[in-house]
Amino acid sequence: MKTHGFIYLFIGLVSCLGLLLAFVWGIEVGFSVSQDEYERNIIPVLSVLGTWVGAFATCSAVLLSLWLAFRQINQDKEILDCRLDMNLIPGYQNEPCIGLTVVSKGNKPANILSLSWFGEGAKTAIWVARFNQHSETLPKVLSYGQQINLMHVPHFERDLAKYVREHMDGKFENLYLSLNTTTGSTKVKVKESMLSLIKSSESANK
Repeated sequence: MKTHGFIYLFIGLVSCLGLLLAFVWGIEVGFSVSQDEYERNIIPVLSVLGTWVGAFATCSAVLLSLWLAFRQINQDKEILDCRLDMNLIPGYQNEPCIGLTVVSKGNKPANILSLSWFGEGAKTAIWVARFNQHSETLPKVLSYGQQINLMHVPHFERDLAKYVREHMDGKFENLYLSLNTTTGSTKVKVKESMLSLIKSSESANK
């Protein structure tokens, strides 16, 4: 609503400025020409100018309405802001584990069902069947502004490293997390630092 208010205020100010300039110009012309010249030359010009101004105002109103409509359509959908990190819970979880923070930023509530890990070229995915005992759980419905914090079980990165080697030909850069809802899925990119940690966890499996 605040954005719409600024747009309407801007249009109103521009319109007032145009009217003021037209008023000043009209006064100046009125004092500088005779009545016959005014009726013969100025009035036709003002008539054409008024037509152009009216057409411009109509086009502006149509474009503004279309912009507002498309903006509303874009907002009336699931918009999920996802962030992957390695998390610690001092006193409970002293080793870092993979954590996902999800914030809903769309007007449409998001019903999150599951998480899965996948990679380009892989034929199978890893479904996250259980979470850390200190994590929130799924399914979960998020309205605008709400968030959920999901933590994987300890050492899950070792399972990911094995998955990449066996199903993705060792291409760690193609690994990503898929956040699945009732209407679609969101692809979450894995940061380079986390990819390095997943790759280095292979040594712990040996």
